[in-house]
Amino acid sequence: MARPRLALLLFGAAALLGACGDDDASGDDDDGGGLTEAEQEYAAAIAVSLQDEEDGFDLETAEAECMGEAVMAELGVGPFEGAGVEPGDIDPASSPGELLGDGTVSTERALAIVDSWEDCVDVVDVLVESGGSELDLDPEGKECFRVGLVEGDLGHRLLAGAFTNEDGAPDQQTATDFLALIEDCGSTEGGSPLVDEITASLLEGSSLTDQQARCLAQGVVDELGIERMGELFSSGAFDDLTEDGQSEVTGALLQAAVACDVPLDGFG
Repeated sequence: MARPRLALLLFGAAALLGACGDDDASGDDDDGGGLTEAEQEYAAAIAVSLQDEEDGFDLETAEAECMGEAVMAELGVGPFEGAGVEPGDIDPASSPGELLGDGTVSTERALAIVDSWEDCVDVVDVLVESGGSELDLDPEGKECFRVGLVEGDLGHRLLAGAFTNEDGAPDQQTATDFLALIEDCGSTEGGSPLVDEITASLLEGSSLTDQQARCLAQGVVDELGIERMGELFSSGAFDDLTEDGQSEVTGALLQAAVACDVPLDGFG
């Protein structure tokens, strides 16, 4: 079970610039409150995926088992069987939404699952450790990140997106709120995690210098703005955008190239 893409820049902006129908639980508990044998098989598979160090959350066994059981207690086997998903199909690289399909799990039920996870592990702590490391936040930045994830239930809303749609992206408002939080909690030296990540992406496979790539990244962020970037990338990466959306992003990059005096042949 892949963790949600904690930063839009990791599943949308950085990537692009480098260029359950059945929502009912099974209800067949065999002991009045526990899971059926079939549900336990799915729960165990989910637990294994959550323990994965690279694509999961690198959780302790007891924590992961508790979370897997919470998923199945809420959903039952119906959505999985309806989507033709067997326990063996669950792996760390696949989110529940990717396996089950768009709209199979409603936002309400996804949030119910995430809320129940609080009985297993401190969800915000997990997000802070995972996201804080990915974003290279210092201690002050991590505390800022923690506070922001708690406010408005942002952390839970981020996780819910992994259940409700195929690309694991949060809804538009959550995406915008999260991008704003990333920028607010950036380096105490004034750096921008978003610009840093876009810069790193632009440098891959190109002849750009670090200075050129950083200028381009800052130019795109300045041109589009945090709110618009949240609107654009709440649906995924560049290839997921509409033709108009792709044109808008490409235009912002071209404008940045002119302002930064970067030749287009430097992109690759």
